[in-house]
Amino acid sequence: MDRNAVTQRDNINVVETIQNKRLMKQFIRQLDKEQLIGLFLKQLQSPSELRIPLSIFNKRLSSLEVIVKYLKEDKQYSNNKIALLLGRSSQNIWITYNNSKKKHVQRLKIRVSRNDIPISIFENKQLSILESIVVNLKQSYSDKEIADILKRDKKTIATINHRVKKKIFK
Repeated sequence: MDRNAVTQRDNINVVETIQNKRLMKQFIRQLDKEQLIGLFLKQLQSPSELRIPLSIFNKRLSSLEVIVKYLKEDKQYSNNKIALLLGRSSQNIWITYNNSKKKHVQRLKIRVSRNDIPISIFENKQLSILESIVVNLKQSYSDKEIADILKRDKKTIATINHRVKKKIFK
């Protein structure tokens, strides 16, 4: 990679960081005192837990592809670290990332959300990535809302819920 490309990428990262800070300030200004305290206490309870933004999901990429792309490009994690976090092989992560780059060349759009997904939900190896996400979101959202968030069909979400119930209660 030449110096101009590196400088251009760094400039883009700085602009995105500034935009994210502005969005965060706007978000914080909209919260009342109790909501701010709750958010602060939640952060104190799990300050180091990595969270996956809900805004990154799109129609082009699978759940695994979008998460790997986010961790690789935005968090700049290595394939080995991503593999450890998601319980996959580093070769699988490498293939997944390369596939995601072919399908979705541009960077993911990230918006601040209160209900981002904790990375710890992927510890249950019985469930697929999408199943883990749906189970986590089901605590706060309806099937239709989950479908809208993940950019999937409502019937797909219902099928996943059914599949998870079979796996857990077999």
